[in-house]
Amino acid sequence: MPRPLRAVNWQSRKFLLAELNRLCRQERTPNEQMIERFLQCEEAQTASRIVASPPSQSGIRSPGRIMTQDQLKALNLVAEPEPIVILPSAPGRVSQRSEAAIRARKWPNYDRCLQSAPPNHGNTGPDTSRADFTWCMTALDWGFDIAETTAKLMEVSDKPRENGARYATLTTQNAAVTVESKGQKAGRG
Repeated sequence: MPRPLRAVNWQSRKFLLAELNRLCRQERTPNEQMIERFLQCEEAQTASRIVASPPSQSGIRSPGRIMTQDQLKALNLVAEPEPIVILPSAPGRVSQRSEAAIRARKWPNYDRCLQSAPPNHGNTGPDTSRADFTWCMTALDWGFDIAETTAKLMEVSDKPRENGARYATLTTQNAAVTVESKGQKAGRG
């Protein structure tokens, strides 16, 4: 069985199933019905003959303008505008833990990020840069801004104290870009 080309949300799937059912029953859409009525209408056939005839014989002074919108409405040839359906947007991806952290304004646990970090290149301990980056992403995802996160990173990590504020700023900015791009992919954007 072939795999679907892409994931489809339930609203799109519902629309596609309704459209498939309509096609199977050979029903016409309102626009198709309007075109059929137009083609059967005597005035439309006359108008099409006028359009097809040379301008010198038709007596039309403004080429391209055959009937006004009011004339088309009077002949019941203009369909009512289709209603615009505004679908609810997907809620932002926020875990329960991060919602609680936002309300309590707690910082992420740096020691936990350090323990979860992969080993450094020399296998002498955890990769502090990765831990800093992960901690910054978590803090930004929890609602802290870039300036707050940079200042707090200077407090909780040794590496920014060794490498300076530029390291902390770059790490936080890179984490912000990653958080933003992940948010757009998840539908928050």
